[in-house]
Amino acid sequence: MVDVVVFGTGSNAERAWRAASTRADINVVCFADNDPRKHGATLHDRAIVGPDQLDLKRFDFIVLASMYAADIERQLHGLGFSSAAVVAPDLNEFAQTFAALPARKQAARSIPLDDETTVLARDLPQVLIVTAATLNQDDEASLPVRAMFRAFPAEKLLNVSRMRSGRAWLARSITVPEAGMPAPAVTIARELKARGFQPGVVVAISRDSEDLAWIEVVLAGLPPSVPVIHYSLDGDPAEIAAWQVRVAVGPHGPSEMWAAGSALAAAIERFSRLPVTAVSPWCWDAVPDAPRRRRSVDSRVRTVMLGSVSDPSMLSTVRRLWRRCHDVMPALPPIEWYVHPADVQAVLEAGGELGEEIAWRGSYSGKLLQERLATADLAIVPVNVDAEAIGDRALRVLPFRFAELCGAGLPIFAIASPDTALAGIVEAGRCGIVATGPDETAMASRLFELLCDPERCAELGANARAFAENDLAPGPIQARTLGRIVRLARMFTPSTEWSGPRTEGLVRLAGSEKAASARLEDVLTDRIHYACGRNVLPGWLNVDGYDESFPSGEVPAEIAGRIFRLDLTGRHPFPDNHFCLGYSEDFVEHIDQAELISFLCECFRTFQPGGVLRLSSPGLEGILRRHLRGSDWAAANVLREEAYERWWHKHFLCLAEVEAIARHIGWRDVRVAPYGESGVPELKQDTRPGQADLNLIVELVK
Repeated sequence: MVDVVVFGTGSNAERAWRAASTRADINVVCFADNDPRKHGATLHDRAIVGPDQLDLKRFDFIVLASMYAADIERQLHGLGFSSAAVVAPDLNEFAQTFAALPARKQAARSIPLDDETTVLARDLPQVLIVTAATLNQDDEASLPVRAMFRAFPAEKLLNVSRMRSGRAWLARSITVPEAGMPAPAVTIARELKARGFQPGVVVAISRDSEDLAWIEVVLAGLPPSVPVIHYSLDGDPAEIAAWQVRVAVGPHGPSEMWAAGSALAAAIERFSRLPVTAVSPWCWDAVPDAPRRRRSVDSRVRTVMLGSVSDPSMLSTVRRLWRRCHDVMPALPPIEWYVHPADVQAVLEAGGELGEEIAWRGSYSGKLLQERLATADLAIVPVNVDAEAIGDRALRVLPFRFAELCGAGLPIFAIASPDTALAGIVEAGRCGIVATGPDETAMASRLFELLCDPERCAELGANARAFAENDLAPGPIQARTLGRIVRLARMFTPSTEWSGPRTEGLVRLAGSEKAASARLEDVLTDRIHYACGRNVLPGWLNVDGYDESFPSGEVPAEIAGRIFRLDLTGRHPFPDNHFCLGYSEDFVEHIDQAELISFLCECFRTFQPGGVLRLSSPGLEGILRRHLRGSDWAAANVLREEAYERWWHKHFLCLAEVEAIARHIGWRDVRVAPYGESGVPELKQDTRPGQADLNLIVELVK
């Protein structure tokens, strides 16, 4: 049986339906349409959904039944659907298209490996992917992992992480705090058993020492002898090597060790004297060419930076170079930087500034990113400003988002010494110019020359696109990595005697990595501070998820010891009817409506009768007043970027919504409170006066 989604609901979709309904081997799962007014309705007893809901459906192909098929195809590629899954037939040949789909499905399920053999998808092993944060569409570290497993059936993969971050890429994802109730190894073993998931291979991803410690925690919950591939994307080579040597003598020693790029692989090998395979972190999933504008020398040049900067101090160098060029070209606009807000905050907290030379434009991926890159003229990739790399990291660093810049056909202006891995790749691919310091006058001169030479930019951009198509295509990368995974799994025989990890010495609730764990009964108070960030309230139980609340990745030790990790949208490990007071500031706008309902239900369960929960978050009315400056599409798009996408906000509350949800759950009273004021003195904890006219502040009484 071939399961298909018909994209379209008009006359062409009706013709597609008639052709599909005559075949016993074709099942139309649902219809899709871009018109939100149709979402939730049905056509031929099938639901009509939006394109952003398709990842929740099980299907083999999306058949485009619309005269706008080319635009829809680009849209679906931007959402992450592969070319193999999207079928754009001649609108007069639906019958022939559906007749060919069963064979196409079978071919698509035959996956090529690096030894020129193939494996059927149903014969692939189950793979447990271990990461620090949930694999999602926006995390840079997710890019190489997602590329590696794109050909895998979703049911063969499971991601286990210690931090929940963004929208999960895999439907089968679990987040287990590093310590808690019960111990994480026990929780992981139970989750795998409950899901019937028996990994044939474990792929463990690390970027730093904390990730290495987390991998050990996860492996303790798995049967001994299961094959483990350790893939280092970054980190100190000596530290990684010491960890690999130490765990190699245990029951979960890595079967294979991979590293992102040859430089990091060689550095780890020098310390460990164990073989390390270089696996490229770059993979570009081809999308249809977006139209590119042609510019003349005197027009405004759009320049972009994409992703995090390995050395935040390099931004000062970029700013000075740009300022020199701007002095000669006054119309030169700021560099547009597309990056996660955590990276911006890290720069600011380190004392850096963006100034007038760099404008942060938010964080994007897929179609939204491609649209922005398609109208850019140049990409700047800063690595180091020295004549020679100082330290191993500068030598080996490979920016994760480089493949997307090349795929967009952008010429690269790399600020790097000739001995760095990036410089060698840029020059070998002839996709850009490498400017070497420390002479900033000379570097600025080279940048200015490139800005004034559109023909040279076009040539380098074409080379960049060719490099992406020829060297960064996902097929060969997947064949190499999947071949090794399949061969390891074939050598593994699951143990029938293992009964799970030992459970003595469990703790009830854990603190952060910076502090020892603690028993629940030792830390419980009658008041709780949800999503506390770094605002630790004395005498309160301060809890947080340790992901978006600490975007810089660092929490001072004196604060970390008083904060406890908790998945606020999951089940809370607290007794019924316990808390008398609760407080949260600027948290609920980061979760969606379903997660909000779960959170308020758990708060209701764990609060005493008469207990008061104070919530302060940007309100919908305040957001509209501040950010919606018109009634057309352009104004709405500005609102989306400023209020939602820029700070990863999902949902803004209005009083009517809070009242409807809270009263349905059972909260006795919902009252609005002014900023900084409350009938309960202990709840006067507001810390953001700049949002006094923006936030909706309510107090729920059980």
